[in-house]
Amino acid sequence: MSSRPANVQIVINYLFQKPIIDAQIVKELTHLSSPSVYKILNELENLGILEEMTRAKRGKLFLFKDYIYLFS
Repeated sequence: MSSRPANVQIVINYLFQKPIIDAQIVKELTHLSSPSVYKILNELENLGILEEMTRAKRGKLFLFKDYIYLFS
């Protein structure tokens, strides 16, 4: 059984507390490998949940955009 949904839920729960995240935080939260972390981040970005803010190749930051927009 895949633990991906559980790991995605961990990330989503974190985003409600701190709506900006990077790969290192996801790695610390989930204890996954870097490729698995980036798969989760890409999946959440493709679903429109996260938006990549930095446009960098490394050290990307992701914003939980709809949550932030609720308060702006």
